[in-house]
Amino acid sequence: MQHASVDLTISLPDGQVFNFQRVEQPIVHIDSLLDLIYYRPVGTGAEQDATYAYFAANRPTHSKHLRLWELVDIDAVIAEYNRDFPVER
Repeated sequence: MQHASVDLTISLPDGQVFNFQRVEQPIVHIDSLLDLIYYRPVGTGAEQDATYAYFAANRPTHSKHLRLWELVDIDAVIAEYNRDFPVER
């Protein structure tokens, strides 16, 4: 179910280069309503280790992350889905 597209390269002023592969995966359990999209490091094992180490060491100190569960009432979404696609027993 996974397919990759749109590679990403981040080059830092100090010469470090990080390469990523975009991965898109539909969440089929909710009828592909949402897709999980993320970037995973690619390259040699040492390059991937360097990428993880850099981003772990330079993590943002403030929390400005978008959390879907804080924006959407997931129970309402599930109830609507169940109304449209009732489970047959």
